[in-house]
Amino acid sequence: MAKRDQSKSNPAQSLKKANSAASDSADASSRSLNDKLNLAAHVAQLVQIEDVLMLSMSARHELRQGTLPKEIGIDVKVEAEFDSAKTNIILNIKCAAFSTGKNSKSIQFEGHYLLRYEVKSAEPLSQVDLQAFGEMNGVFNLWPFWREYVQSASLRMGLPPLTLPVYRPTIFTDKGHFSAILKRESLSAPPP
Repeated sequence: MAKRDQSKSNPAQSLKKANSAASDSADASSRSLNDKLNLAAHVAQLVQIEDVLMLSMSARHELRQGTLPKEIGIDVKVEAEFDSAKTNIILNIKCAAFSTGKNSKSIQFEGHYLLRYEVKSAEPLSQVDLQAFGEMNGVFNLWPFWREYVQSASLRMGLPPLTLPVYRPTIFTDKGHFSAILKRESLSAPPP
């Protein structure tokens, strides 16, 4: 009787084999969402969030009578690095929300954040692991801060509150970039 391959029955061993086989230069866009979620979940077990810092912010609009545009574009860029001197994962995340469309008046929000996670393990992490963690967990951890900033800034500018939808994991490009267009019906706005 042939001996059965143990890695097929043990997901943890399969994940470790997949991680070690993946090259740091592999095209991240070719990975499926489940692959990235698995990589991110593995790193999440080894870390604890320490800081969420807003490094810069800006907001502007050219809207009249406090009406929101029909579509809002979302743009997110994630850069992940490992600080071996302090055993930290550092995530630089830049977010933007802006009006789209030819006849749309301009509205724009930007935020640049730094998230720091303490690594509680000596297990080596590849750049692929770090980037998957940043794109999945990092953006998920940051999203409530980003949503609050956009909503409060829109109110301070005399506009209806612009509430971004909840973050749902998505595929980022190989450069750690994600963009989407949100229809106004999916955005929160108070009744007239």
